[in-house]
Order: sequence, then C-alpha cells, then structure tokens
Amino acid sequence: MSRRLPKRGSAAGSAARNSEAAPGGELRQQILKTAIRLFAQKGFRGTTTREIALAAGVNEVTIFRHFASKQELYSAILEVKSREAGLTDWLVDLERFAESRDDEGLFLLAASNILAHYKRDADFLSLKLYSSLEGHELAQKYRERQICPLFRLLRIYIVSRQREGAFNPCNPDIAVQAFLGSVYNHAVCLHFSEVDFIKLNEEETAREFTELFLRSMRRTVGRKRSA
Repeated sequence: MSRRLPKRGSAAGSAARNSEAAPGGELRQQILKTAIRLFAQKGFRGTTTREIALAAGVNEVTIFRHFASKQELYSAILEVKSREAGLTDWLVDLERFAESRDDEGLFLLAASNILAHYKRDADFLSLKLYSSLEGHELAQKYRERQICPLFRLLRIYIVSRQREGAFNPCNPDIAVQAFLGSVYNHAVCLHFSEVDFIKLNEEETAREFTELFLRSMRRTVGRKRSA
C-alpha cells in the first residue's frame, strides 16, 4: 500500500502563510535579514526577489508591499546597517580623544570598532565587497556615510598633530589609508581566508595595529651631534 504524498509546495505554502501572519515591522525585518544573507552569498545581480521570498517564507508580492523594487530593498539594507554600525556614536567618542590629543585612545578605538563591527556582521562585509565588485551604488553610499566621515576625522587629526610637531611630516591621506587599510584588510582576511596569520585576540590585534602606526607617525627628537 503506497503512502499518500503531500501536495507539492504545501510545506512552502504553510511557511509562507505563517510568515505572512507576522506583524508588519517584524515581517519587514525578516525580509531584510534574509535579503542580506542572500545578497552576501550571491550579490545583487545574482539574487532574485523570488529567491528572497522563498527563503523568507513569504510570497513575492509581500516583498513588493514593503519595498517597491529590489533596488529599494538593497538601499534599505544600507539604512539598517548604518544605524547598527553606530558610526555617529563612534565619531562623538573619537572627537573626545582628538580634543584631548590622546593618540592611542583615538586610533585604538577606531581599530577596535572596525574589527568588532565586521566580526559581529560578517554578512554585511560580504555584501559591501560584492557591491563594490558589481559597481553598485550601495558601495558608494556606504563610503559616503561610513568611511568618509571616519577618514576625514582621522585626516584632520593627523594634520593638526603634524602642525603641532607631534607627528612626522607625510601625506595625511596616505597615513589614514595605511592605518584604515591595514585594519580593514585584517577584517577581510578573517572572514574570507581559512588561515589566520595573526595569532592574537581582537583587542591585542587592534592595539598592535595602533602602536605600529603611531611608532611610524610620532616625531622623535634626534640626538645632538657630539663636538
């Protein structure tokens, strides 16, 4: 006697109905969370709204009730992630260190927050890299909202310290890029490489990056030549 097979798609349909019953705000977050994961795996071009709907357990039309297009959904992710990153709070704390001329505090906080952010949200790191490779406007918007304000603050600080004679004369843009680039590269390696060459914990790594950078930047008084 053969078993009665369930109707095709009944499980998916049941999941969709259950998800559809969720409150509007909760459902929107569920769609966003699912979209982030899929965009991080396949990129914007490689992901369809149908795939997002299936993975989120909703009907595709439900996605378009919350987001007018896939582009709008992608942009909404930036809004959510910008808030979660808490850059505004970072900048306030960084400015306090800058005002008190606390070199270690300033750069250590920047390095620590960057590493902690990408460890906490590795999917967004993948999504950001995908958007850069695809030339998507999300990459540009992310740079304008997240990277540029931090870059400008550190640049202004370095220029100020150079004028005060505390830092060596050098191109401030190169200096900031050297610091942020090394920290960002480490975050990328941790996420995408199977081998971690730095055998330090997150706090130790941030401190080493900071100390190495400041050793190269701080101006040392040369010894007087003997007569």
